[in-house]
Order: sequence, then C-alpha cells, then structure tokens
Amino acid sequence: MSGALSIFLTLLAVPVLLIASPRSLTAQDLTILVGRMDNATELYLMARADIIFEVFDTSPKILTGSHDKVNLSALSNGTFEAADVLMSNAEFQIGDYDAGFEAMSLMVHPLDQPLPMTTPLEALTAIGVCSALPAERLVIPIQELRAYVGYFTSEVALRPTMSLNLPNEAQSPLQVSLLDFYNGRLVATRHFDWVGSPLVIEPPRTPEKSSLALALIGLLTGATSLFGLLSQSRTDPALALGA
Repeated sequence: MSGALSIFLTLLAVPVLLIASPRSLTAQDLTILVGRMDNATELYLMARADIIFEVFDTSPKILTGSHDKVNLSALSNGTFEAADVLMSNAEFQIGDYDAGFEAMSLMVHPLDQPLPMTTPLEALTAIGVCSALPAERLVIPIQELRAYVGYFTSEVALRPTMSLNLPNEAQSPLQVSLLDFYNGRLVATRHFDWVGSPLVIEPPRTPEKSSLALALIGLLTGATSLFGLLSQSRTDPALALGA
C-alpha cells in the first residue's frame, strides 16, 4: 500500500512541476521578465552565466577574475556593480527615450540548484539571495552557474514599446521566454528565437483596456436581452411592460 501511495503522490506532483517549470533550461536559453507597474518598471534576465555575459558582450572577469571560476562567498558583499558593468554595452529604451535602468543585483546559482523565476517576487528573490553551499563547493566554473540579473527604472512602460538592444554575439539563436507582468499579474507570455537584432517588446493589453472591453460586452449583452424581452412582450401580454 505504501508503494502505491508513493506512486499516486508522485503522479499528483507532476502537473505542479510542469506548471512551475515548463521545460528544462538549455545552454542557449534566455528568460526575460518584465514587471510593469503604474509608477515604475522592473526588468529581470536569467540565463547560464557564461551565456548572459556573451549576450551582453561583456567580460565575465568582474565575477571570475582570471580563473573562469566564481567564488560564491565573495558575492555576499553585493553585486549591483557587476550588474552595472554587465549592461554597459546595452541600450534599453521605453518608447523613444532611454529607459534609465539602474542595476539592483546580479546573482549566480549552481545549475543543479536552480531558483525559479516565473514571477517578479521569485526574480527579486533569485537576485537577492546567495546559495548555501559547503566550503568545498564555493568556487565553481562559470559554465556551471546560472545568472539572474535585475534592473529598475522610474520610467513607466504600460503602453510604450520597450526596445532592448543587446549586443548578442552568440553563434546560434537564443531561445527566449518572455514573461510580461502588470502589477504582479501575468498578462502575456511569448516564446521565440532571437539572434542579435534589437528585441522589441510590444506592450500587452492593459487592464484598463480589458475593463473597457468587458464593459462594452456587458452593455451589448444587456441591450440584446432588453430587445429580446421587448420583442417577446409584443406577443405575450403577460410579459408586457407595466403589466
């Protein structure tokens, strides 16, 4: 009975795992999470650490020194400077203006201990916490780490198009997963291949537009119902208005 129960619980867990992590990350994956708010915009990116430095056309030596390995214990002092250096060759625009993104943090975690990044809160956690590892695992090759980086701006990107011009020098397309949030709620998801050209993120339909559409549908539905009632009252005296 215990074996059957174990299998049953495992089957129950499968849908949850699929929802939380739709597919395993490969070396060429890049996840972009946009957090749009009424008074600010957040931008998070996640990829294998060596890939994300390649995408930004920036040397990883700010993390690795000359040894191509990262000492995780050194990251506890803060990494916003590394995030600033990472985007030094990139251009971010909201509409026709510079986005003015400021670095919050850049953090790396072992590939075998991934942190989820499916919501803005998860992204904020991933860039803000250090991995708890034994002393013998504190120095890790950069290819065995996943990087999470976050930026913030007071510019509002509710309706303008966002343009991310990252000098991607990768030889093969990046498989991009784009998650677009408005005030913490997922409003759009896209999956596509991207090779080097400016990445344009169109604004999703905002809640205001959605509310207006629902209101119009409600008005049309009400008008249709009233018209039907009036038509029926002409043939059924019991339903006549004022009867």
